[in-house]
Amino acid sequence: MMRRSRFITRVGTLPLARYQLLATEAIFLFFFLSIWKYKVWYIGTGAAIVVSAVLAAIPALKLRGLGWDLTPLIVYFAYLYAVAGKSEYVAEARWWVAADSVGILVFTAFWIAARNNPADAIIGSFVRVSLVMAPLLILTHSPSPDAARYGGLTLPYIPSALPFIWTALVSRTRRLAATGALLVCLVVLLLSRSRAPLFSSFIVLGLATLLIGHSVRQRIKWATVLLIAMAVVGAILYSIGWTRIILFTFFARITGKDVLTADVYIRGEPTDPVRVALANLVRDNIMDAQPFGAGYMVTLKLFEKIYAEPMSLHSIYETWAFEGGVICVALVGVIFLRHLRGLTFVRRFALSPDDVMLAQSLALSTLAVLLMGLFHQMHHGPVLYGLLGLALGLRARVLAGHYPVIDRVRSASTPLPA
Repeated sequence: MMRRSRFITRVGTLPLARYQLLATEAIFLFFFLSIWKYKVWYIGTGAAIVVSAVLAAIPALKLRGLGWDLTPLIVYFAYLYAVAGKSEYVAEARWWVAADSVGILVFTAFWIAARNNPADAIIGSFVRVSLVMAPLLILTHSPSPDAARYGGLTLPYIPSALPFIWTALVSRTRRLAATGALLVCLVVLLLSRSRAPLFSSFIVLGLATLLIGHSVRQRIKWATVLLIAMAVVGAILYSIGWTRIILFTFFARITGKDVLTADVYIRGEPTDPVRVALANLVRDNIMDAQPFGAGYMVTLKLFEKIYAEPMSLHSIYETWAFEGGVICVALVGVIFLRHLRGLTFVRRFALSPDDVMLAQSLALSTLAVLLMGLFHQMHHGPVLYGLLGLALGLRARVLAGHYPVIDRVRSASTPLPA
């Protein structure tokens, strides 16, 4: 008498794990829609977790190792919640910790996706989201011109998606879709007038052309194609009246210099006094806030007390050091150290070249998050936690490939024990 596998792996033409990956894409898509109501992306996260739970209960997903990989992130949020009791604004700090702890669920959803799906499926997921992003931008920004100026909530995502799009281009799969996704991202970046996403994107794309590809010749070829595409997109946008004004405005923001042409005058953008005031607030109080920090997100209240208007910190590093304290910085260091070690393990021991390229994409995407974090609140959205989950989920899958006993289940060829 033999026993069949307890895993259900496929419904229709798709593996069940692929449906869970599609559910994780909803997290990003709902995040883009959050320009209307910011926390609406919690709906997408909840949907992804429900789908993951159902498929795990069937069971159709492998979860071994999730608890251990999730522990540092749980400790991080538990610490922030505990030390909020020492803050001047206890209720506000604890409310924000509870709200942002949705990152635990985001990490979980993406960890499961990477653990149960091949590398090409993960890469294709970022390509699909980038393509769907275009109609969502039109939908959300038509009634909100001010949001259109900054590209809405797609901008925390785009720099981190570009390494995956590049990998799809050079890996000979989904090239047409990847080309479309790349063009969408370039147009949004140029029209957004937001500096940090543009500079972060150029840095990670430049590194991708150097590091990701099957050969030097292929990298040079696609780097040339990329430069031509950027030049074409720029020329088209410059040739259209209203987009040309946007490009001039972007130039005025970057350089701070006035722009005068035959049909338009744009004043250069001066230094943002709010950023200066925030930097001064942190500098004057950071030492007094140690070692437990001033309290998560309490800068809103501290700034309001001084300037009669609430404003949060713009940098994740100031958030970790000032609002979280040195202990928070140490916990974040542990999280990113495990992230880096996981990607290093994959690059050294992965049996598939696709997994190696996925690890390289994740490393560059993480760099994009850290660069964006200098000026943006990356700890409030799903991108940071999603990348952390993908890296350790990928490591767990590669580890299981070297030690199959981790995932062993009784199949028709496995006799029952006596």
